[in-house]
Amino acid sequence: SESIVFIGNSITDMHCWPEAFITSQGKYLPIVNRGNSGTYSTEQSNNLESYIAGKPKKVFMMIGTNDIATSGGLNFSGEQVLQYVKSIVERIHKRSPETKIYLYSILNNKTAQRTESVWLHANEVIKGYVESIGQDWLKYVDIYDRLTNIAQGGAWSYDYLHLAAGAYQAWCDAICEHLQ
Repeated sequence: SESIVFIGNSITDMHCWPEAFITSQGKYLPIVNRGNSGTYSTEQSNNLESYIAGKPKKVFMMIGTNDIATSGGLNFSGEQVLQYVKSIVERIHKRSPETKIYLYSILNNKTAQRTESVWLHANEVIKGYVESIGQDWLKYVDIYDRLTNIAQGGAWSYDYLHLAAGAYQAWCDAICEHLQ
């Protein structure tokens, strides 16, 4: 019940979240990484019960990157991503009403299959959904601007999609206040 669960795809999966945050007493936060490389929102939805069985204290989710497009992907619109986000949020809140849910923006990237206008629109409709709920248990965490340089590669990303160490540090800095 004190766990903090991170749900997402390879971008979530590829970082060692439990080691990224240490309390002032020198202890690791009880973070459980449920990032799953290559996953779609459909699969996250199917696996949700195992992620929230212990009624975690907080859930952080980045959903939609692979839904928008991957080789052989779903090619979802922003509204289709939102439908899965809504379903997942509603299921978490119904099963574990004390759990605080944080939805991340979909990150900038530079890959052939993804179109910027689609993920920007998805971010817009997801943020609008969170604002329409207007409850303290659901928050939108916009990390897009902090991590926009991923599309430039270099120190931010080795493949214009997955994050390098400095980009993960910027992500950690952006969410630190929500982990307390």
